[in-house]
Amino acid sequence: MRAYASHLAGPRTIRRQNCAPAPFVSTSCTTRPPSTVVLLTAPRKNFLAYFARHVGKICTRRMILENVWGASYSKELQYLKVYAYRIRRKLHDEDGHFLENDPSVGYRLVVADN
Repeated sequence: MRAYASHLAGPRTIRRQNCAPAPFVSTSCTTRPPSTVVLLTAPRKNFLAYFARHVGKICTRRMILENVWGASYSKELQYLKVYAYRIRRKLHDEDGHFLENDPSVGYRLVVADN
């Protein structure tokens, strides 16, 4: 499966890395072994890409829904809960250290301090 997963490396894949600022943002760090390829669906990739553009800032639920899924989804709060849960599980961040939840506002992508 590893050979197959590396063959698929492209715009839909994200590498889990042991470096800062974020596992899927590779502009400020290099991948060090052991790294794992994480395959993402297009909506999950768009969900994470939105947070990557707003690193460290709290994004309201409405902002996220409208920018990732469109204006007609602005009240579909269950989408966020499901996607946040699945992304956290995929990146082994069940405790929410990477993708923080502010219960009264929305979510924030947290930058690790070195």
